[in-house]
Order: sequence, then structure tokens, then C-alpha cells
Amino acid sequence: MKRYISAILAVLLTASMLFAFNGCGKNNYDLVLITDSGQVTDRGYNQSVWEGMCAYCVEKNIDCRYFVPSGSDTESLLVSLRGAADDGAKTIVAAGSCFEEAVLTAAKEYPDVKFILLDGKPKDKNTPFPMIPVNLAAVTFSSEQSGYLAGYAAVSDGFTKIGVMYGLPTDDICAYTYGFLQGAENAAALLGAGVEVTYHCTGDTLENDANEQTATLLYAGGTELIFACGGALEKSVIKAAEKEKGYVIGSDTDKRYDSSYVVTTAYKDLSQAVVRVLRSIYDTKDFESGFGGKNTVFGAAENCTGLPKNVFNDSNGDPFDRFMRFTKTAYEAEFAKVADGTVQIKRTVTVAEDNVYPTEQELTSGLGLFNVHVIVMQ
Repeated sequence: MKRYISAILAVLLTASMLFAFNGCGKNNYDLVLITDSGQVTDRGYNQSVWEGMCAYCVEKNIDCRYFVPSGSDTESLLVSLRGAADDGAKTIVAAGSCFEEAVLTAAKEYPDVKFILLDGKPKDKNTPFPMIPVNLAAVTFSSEQSGYLAGYAAVSDGFTKIGVMYGLPTDDICAYTYGFLQGAENAAALLGAGVEVTYHCTGDTLENDANEQTATLLYAGGTELIFACGGALEKSVIKAAEKEKGYVIGSDTDKRYDSSYVVTTAYKDLSQAVVRVLRSIYDTKDFESGFGGKNTVFGAAENCTGLPKNVFNDSNGDPFDRFMRFTKTAYEAEFAKVADGTVQIKRTVTVAEDNVYPTEQELTSGLGLFNVHVIVMQ
């Protein structure tokens, strides 16, 4: 899918921005995006989802708008979800794990409105495993596949001293890193190379001096590239990379535009994902039987995980031009193996109950690492 905004989409975007800040009263529209309090021009989560929605709405002549909540806390998000539903929205899209509680509450309150939660699982603070109402579809991603392809690309490109910095040991972030190690292992085995990976959990996902200093220390110690997972943490790593002339692989949404030192991104195609669910509402009309009331996992088979395959706003751009050796052809060959299941990637590692983070031995044995030597940095 091309990720540029056409003239028509630009008009739609402008109109929606005006509505998002100035709209009031009852309106007749079908589809609404509630952002995570960011803008739809953030070149991140919000923009990726919004571009997919805009492209689909232009194709189908559907009116869509967006709202920017006053904050990213559950109550602020719930205010915006309720506001859109009260204002007549028939379908509401919420992107990000910050919506997990708010969207479940809203879906129960508005059974005639369809809700789509992207990259999150509905949560109820009073119930460990809440029932998902049939008017709510939750979509998560096989992030281990994106991580695998990033690790495979990094080692194939010649990087042999690598860092992994992740913010918090959540299921999704850990899956990224486990996939990355497995991809690095498979590439190293093919090349007959030895790879050293320093593996570190920062304990937060913030852009701060501590995380920048850790990344600087790694680069100064000979680390060539750092795979950074977890929110604003990536900005700290990029700052260190620019200072030390190291390289970065980002996660989630395409970080190419943040710095020339970003080689690629372990990517979730939120645009592709939201369109797949929207088609079940407006085209095939099988939302309730297909996605409603459940969590659906999208991966390479649905073309929703991997590395970026387009350059924003440049239809002739080459998203692989920052690699020295690794090519688009090599990527597509490995991607096909992931998509058809030829390559099986573990998403979890068994960790001892008294361990907060996996040990070197748990990573090595759990992921079958022989050519990759892992050093867990405390």
C-alpha cells in the first residue's frame, strides 16, 4: 500500500483537522479515529492509522473525522470515545494500548456502535479476562515476526556487535526482542559468523539522559547497531547514535524519518490492519462473525508485520537504501518464509518465577542460540 497522501486525502485531512478542534453539535458521519492525544501528522501511530482510514474512505465515499483527546489517561480517552458516539459516529477506531480499558467501557455503553482497538487487548481492572462485546474488535500483531526480520537483516548486512534496548518487559516488546535474536541467529548460521548481542531492559520507555547515556556507553564500547523497542526510548538511542556515529533499528512505526542513522524498523502496518477490519464492516458486512468479540492477531501472512516496503511521500523511494549489503530481494525471500510458516518464530521464553527479566541462559536455551552470544546488561 502506498503511504503517501494524495491531493484528495490532503483535503480530507485538512477538513478533519478543523473538525477535530472546532466541531460541535450533532453531525452525520460514519467513521471516527480517536488519537492517543497525538496528532495525525506525527509520522507514527496516529498518522499510520489515519492514512489507512482516509484512503479507504475516499475509495468508499465514507465521511471520516478524528478527535484529539485532552490526555492519554483512561478518563480523558473515555470522554472522547463517548463524545464521538454521542455525536453520531457509527464506527470508532482507537489506536494503542492506552485505550485498553476505555474502549471496553465505551463498547459496553454503546452496543450499536462498532469499535476497533488496534495494537491492544481490552482490559477491565476488576476482571483478569474480560468478555469482549461483539461490537468490539481488538487487533494485535505478531511483533516477533517483525523483530525476526530486523535481526535477520542486521546480521545479513554485516553487523556483528549489536545492542538490544527495550523499555519494559511487556509481552509485545519482549516478542520483538526474542524475534530479533532468532533472526540474528539464522542469518549468522547462514553466514558462518559469530554475533555478540548486549541485551538490556531500561525499565522505562522515556526519552531521558539515563537511556541516552546507556546507548552512548554501548556505542563507545564497540556496539555497531542498537535495536530500540519502546516508545520515546528510541529517541534517546537515536540521539546517542548521532553523537557516536552508530546505527539504530526502530520498532512499531517507521522511524526512518527521525534520523539518517535509522537503518530500518521492525514494523507494524497499522494502515493495512485498520483497512482489513473496516472492509468487514462496510464491504463484506461480516464484522461480528469475523472480528467482533475477539482479539485477532495480524502478521506477515496478512502483510501487517515486517520491515517498511515504501518510503513516505516518495513513490520511487527505496526503503532498503540504508543497508550496505542486505537487499530488497533478500528481504522478500525471507519474508515469504515467515509469511507461509516455513520459518517458525518463538514469541515467548520461559523465565524463572523469581526473575523479572530473562537470563543469558534462558535466552540462549529458550531461543536455540548457537551463533549469537547474548550478554544481559543489568
